[in-house]
Amino acid sequence: MSELTEKAAETMQGTMKSLKAACALMDITTKGTKKYLPGKSTEDVLHLNLYTFLLYIASADGTISTEEADYINRTLDASYTVEDYRQLALKANVNDPEFAKEVPLFLRAAVDFDNTAFDEKSAEGAKEVVCVSKQTYVFMGLMGFVCILADEVIRQSEYDRLMDYMETMYNYIEEELHRDAGLDSPKDLIQPYLDNISESSGGVRIVDTDPEGRKARREERKRQKAKKTRKESGADKGKNPEKDDATLEELLDELNGLIGLDEVKYDVTSLINLVRIREMREKKGLSMPPISLHLVFSGNPGTGKTTVARLLARIYHKIGVLSTGQLVEVDRAGMVAGYVGQTALKVQDILEKAKGGVLFIDEAYALTPENATNDYGLEAIDTLVKGMEDARDDMIVIAAGYTKPMERFIGANPGLKSRFNKFIEFRDYTADELVMIYARFCRENGYRPSRPALLYVHQYFEKRLEEKAENFANAREARNLFEFSVARQANRIILENDPSEEVLTLIRRDDVAGRSLDAGKQSFLAGNALGELGKKRQGIPEEFMHMLPDELELSARCWHALKEANLRRIDDILDYLDHGHKLTDIEGISGRNAEEIEQGLRSLGWEK
Repeated sequence: MSELTEKAAETMQGTMKSLKAACALMDITTKGTKKYLPGKSTEDVLHLNLYTFLLYIASADGTISTEEADYINRTLDASYTVEDYRQLALKANVNDPEFAKEVPLFLRAAVDFDNTAFDEKSAEGAKEVVCVSKQTYVFMGLMGFVCILADEVIRQSEYDRLMDYMETMYNYIEEELHRDAGLDSPKDLIQPYLDNISESSGGVRIVDTDPEGRKARREERKRQKAKKTRKESGADKGKNPEKDDATLEELLDELNGLIGLDEVKYDVTSLINLVRIREMREKKGLSMPPISLHLVFSGNPGTGKTTVARLLARIYHKIGVLSTGQLVEVDRAGMVAGYVGQTALKVQDILEKAKGGVLFIDEAYALTPENATNDYGLEAIDTLVKGMEDARDDMIVIAAGYTKPMERFIGANPGLKSRFNKFIEFRDYTADELVMIYARFCRENGYRPSRPALLYVHQYFEKRLEEKAENFANAREARNLFEFSVARQANRIILENDPSEEVLTLIRRDDVAGRSLDAGKQSFLAGNALGELGKKRQGIPEEFMHMLPDELELSARCWHALKEANLRRIDDILDYLDHGHKLTDIEGISGRNAEEIEQGLRSLGWEK
């Protein structure tokens, strides 16, 4: 090992000790990696991630040198042989092209840990909190760079692998961390060291052993960057499918990136694979088994049926099944007219628009009302069946709706039974998935929910799912809650003079807690929170409210509200509440009755 790499390895030992201390704290606060690997400590996972990262870099030229193995041993205080590392590299599958796209588990946990630490501090106080995710990013970047130097040859392939891995970490931190960590981009972080080496060491050579592969990787990075830009700008929305420049891989990634829907993804992917193999057989002159591509999507509202249908239309266009790939969405009102003969014309017009793409019939069971024998919906179905046959080579129909009524719809016409033989069930989202959807709405719109806010959101959805309300709308519930909390946040901060970016983006628990757990019933009562906490907090200045935990803050704000309303007696307060008045910022304290309010207010010194 060269003098340079020895010195660097010694320097990084200090950072390694700091990360080990962070691992212990992460485990103590249950913010470590045990949620991913229950049987291992966070420090174990950190070491595993560092080993596989360094082996990924060292294996770029097809082997692992003695110098590289010595460097890894020195850095990680190990004593493995070159052959040991080669076997570990094979086991970790470090040469998989997708390896660098996977965010290391330790970094995921570090970002979660940092977010909790930041959310529990004020805007100013958060600046003083050590950012473990940033520390990890810089540490691994420098560790990887020194690994490249271990055999005193900088291979372009190793450098590219380092940049790819660091870019994955950089993007994850930028997107998931609740504050700006001030990260340098991968190139900006490494370039000064590369420049210094080039000027001072003379003996270090840069060797490009794979120019074609490097070019392909560069093009892939450009494509991914363009994809991200399109997504952020909304350029993909509403575009003409014939001009859709997304690749098949991007569309499949988009499908697999949807939250939940594991069974749906499996069914849809299997269907896509079947179609692709069918096309391959056709090109080779092999016989093709007959298949029907028409589908029934069954499930409750808001479970992603329309989203998946739109993606499927684009995917089928990419693999050549459909000529244009547009999605035409329609329901009974768009297909059924009020006069004899007019319904057939409406359906024919819709079929013409859907030719080359997907016709998505929402609530298709409405075309076959129960106990209806002369309904015009039956005329619509007859016309639909004929149109499906006429355009069977360049149109796919997806009928969607609640599970039981859809069975009635399919049984209404023998032609439907023969054409719709593939059912895909969209189950309701779990509480965890709905929280993820809510968090995605926040992230995509420039907001960041605090951990207490997300805990409340989880409780809210657990309660809603337990109620099993017939009108529960799954992802639409998450969107409604997001819009509700944004409006509440606006009401909370509107009077602040020039609020900071932190204030403008943070969604706190009291921003979502106004949406009662009892399906929308809101309560504006103080009760025990006043009695237990208000007396201690009555003298707190308004400008320090944002530094309090949520429960203390609600109580302190309630105290201020009562004082500002000039209410001095319990009877006055109860009358004030009975007439529909609110106490500022205490929504969400529910389930309190007059007796509890009175008890709480007495403890604060109010008299009957």
